[in-house]
Amino acid sequence: MPRQQSGDTGRGGGLSEEERQILLAELAEITAELDELHTRTRQITARVHGADAPIAARETAEYLNTSPRFPRRLVAERRIRFVKLGRFVRIPESSLREFVSAGLVEPMTASDVWRAV
Repeated sequence: MPRQQSGDTGRGGGLSEEERQILLAELAEITAELDELHTRTRQITARVHGADAPIAARETAEYLNTSPRFPRRLVAERRIRFVKLGRFVRIPESSLREFVSAGLVEPMTASDVWRAV
């Protein structure tokens, strides 16, 4: 079998720059479509379950902008309400809102500072 030249783009060769750009553009389109589908799915779930739609740990981590381990730890330590569906754990959106509200610290005003003195 003859060796392929370095510029040859046959079966064993790489992609040309133009083909690579086309594939990257297609990948970007597919990613955008998946994001849109994910958003629509969340909206439908919220409509079906009301404002208290249960959320998986991975999505909870995205909501809280944390690692996936943090929501699992909250559940293990019983620091947040959750729903157990067989072996699956879901956290209602209302529980997340309550958890975030409980950790909210209001800023001090000038009058608060003077009262503390």
